[in-house]
Amino acid sequence: MMKKLILILVSLLALGAVKASAWGWDHKLICYVAQNHCTDNTMKVIERYLDVPLHDVGLWMDHFRSRAWVKQDWSDSPEYTMTSLWHAVSVDENYYPLMKSNRPDGNGDGFGALLQCLEILKDYRNHTDSTVVVNLKLVCHLVGDVACPGHILHSFSKEEHDPMGGGLAAGYGKWNYTYNGKSITLHALIDGVAQNTHPEFNRNLQKYAAYLDTYTPEQKREIADQPLDLWLQGLAKDSKQIFEWDRPGAILDQSWYLEHEEYFFTFIRSASYKLADVLNELFDPEYKTL
Repeated sequence: MMKKLILILVSLLALGAVKASAWGWDHKLICYVAQNHCTDNTMKVIERYLDVPLHDVGLWMDHFRSRAWVKQDWSDSPEYTMTSLWHAVSVDENYYPLMKSNRPDGNGDGFGALLQCLEILKDYRNHTDSTVVVNLKLVCHLVGDVACPGHILHSFSKEEHDPMGGGLAAGYGKWNYTYNGKSITLHALIDGVAQNTHPEFNRNLQKYAAYLDTYTPEQKREIADQPLDLWLQGLAKDSKQIFEWDRPGAILDQSWYLEHEEYFFTFIRSASYKLADVLNELFDPEYKTL
């Protein structure tokens, strides 16, 4: 199954990119900051397999998802349907990430998928280049997705829905707001953090990274040294705060992003440093911590 998926995804890469939603441009930012914290040994391995910078693969996993979901047609990539539920993570009543979704519509398998990809990459020397490339790109995306407050699903039974609403194909979001005169879901609001918080950066990764990458070495090590499941459990607890903010129907503008930017940047920073830690663990045998 995985071999077929790899072959199809590699061939699809030549078809080009489609506009993606999910965490949006934040995926590129997470990978950009992470790359700045990868060791030289790690970067040598990454550069062997990727012919583009790490931040250019951050949205790769969404490119295929968007095309298929918009058309509701998986005929070009039937094997890729197995990854359609990987873009979020379900947590239990203690906020612990679940390997398999407990959602009514089945979405939220991102944690199990991430662990699966990491297991493959741990043995990267014994896999084909195409296998390594695909799983590396998936990991770069999945670390960002499972750390996004809009992708952490707090449903504790198959009968219970949280405010993020329906399945991924439906675009999440049963809580609607008005932002700059247009109707928007809570999930879409969260996805627009990097684009809308500081538009003056004009999506310049270097400027944004300089503004964002401000944690002390001790803070970065604290994130790096957490086991993946406990790291994600902490983010899941923090993500519940969103549901205590503006109620559905509120009229919002950029001030909403500025008011909550430090909260959202905590997730983006955390994902950036955790991704760097994960990559260093995989590819640098001399690595200890950030």
